Amino acid sequence: MTNKLNKLTKQFGNLANNTSGLIGTNEIPPSELFNQSFMLKHTNRKFSSFDDFVTAKFGDMALKDIPDDKLNEWVKTSTDFNSWSGMQISAVKSYVTKKLGF
Repeated sequence: MTNKLNKLTKQFGNLANNTSGLIGTNEIPPSELFNQSFMLKHTNRKFSSFDDFVTAKFGDMALKDIPDDKLNEWVKTSTDFNSWSGMQISAVKSYVTKKLGF
């Protein structure tokens, strides 16, 4: 019983340590948020990086300059998401889950 309790205590300690890096406002680089694994999974292996995904449709245009309707259309036709916001939400969930150690 003590061994199981020690293991559980250690797991909670790891979770607490992992959570501390997520507290507050964080800016996550797109290459980390939309990592290779995420991009390959959600683009049917067409794009291995977020930069390739954006560049394929919009060239060198900065993400902030791409009209929302055009980005939504591109996401809908080239990923398994229905919208840019859906893609972002999924990426954040995946990122946080990984950072927490799950």
